[in-house]
Amino acid sequence: MLAQNLGVKQVVIHVSTTEYMPIVHEIGFGSVLSKNMSTVNSILRQITSDQTEKSVTTFDEIDVDAVEFNPEPGSKVTKVPLEQINFPEDSIVGVINHHGNLSIARGSTQLTEEDTALVFAKSKAIPKLRQLFEA
Repeated sequence: MLAQNLGVKQVVIHVSTTEYMPIVHEIGFGSVLSKNMSTVNSILRQITSDQTEKSVTTFDEIDVDAVEFNPEPGSKVTKVPLEQINFPEDSIVGVINHHGNLSIARGSTQLTEEDTALVFAKSKAIPKLRQLFEA
């Protein structure tokens, strides 16, 4: 709640008891993760795709997917900082992996084709995200 009071737009809460998830949603947190879902999600991470995204983790309890995208050379996300990209409303870039160095994505972050971006999004936002990461 402190983060929300300080103006943070997206707050992710981790709970170990899934029964608490509806209560935490009622309080007003946008994203709630469950320890029990982590085991299932670690299996789902093995799923690969021939498209720009290479793995998908589904958080069914909150209707959110975590998708790893590798920007193609010349894609929109490699041309300007993240703050200048029109991302879908129901999505947020969370973590950037640049040669094994992880960093929290910020508006000033500039992606390269060598990066992997972990994006949290509602399923309906995935096609638009895919377009941003494709050349």
